[in-house]
Amino acid sequence: MSDDYRKMEERKARGYLWTDTQEYFQLQSKAKGLCYDFNHLRL
Repeated sequence: MSDDYRKMEERKARGYLWTDTQEYFQLQSKAKGLCYDFNHLRL
């Protein structure tokens, strides 16, 4: 079992659903931007 997988399993066992990595922060920022743009469309 890889170390990353073991760490993820430990986080899931503790109830943490989100991993705090730079990649996830970038994805979350992009998703927030898309939601903002969608919510401000003029139809």
